[in-house]
Amino acid sequence: MTRVRTVSIGGREARLSEHPLTIGGISVIWMLDSAVWDDGTPVPPEDLRAAGIRVPRRLQADDD
Repeated sequence: MTRVRTVSIGGREARLSEHPLTIGGISVIWMLDSAVWDDGTPVPPEDLRAAGIRVPRRLQADDD
């Protein structure tokens, strides 16, 4: 199961695709799969974090 929701980040619309993290058959949290602006470009991890959205390591920049 996947859900897609639209959120406003800094005045722009972004689409977030998420899947549930399930433990023992119970969904405990929604995990981010992808985040794109309304024009299809990826939302930078720093913009997601600034909006209070938890960013998984696999979606973070490789510049560390």
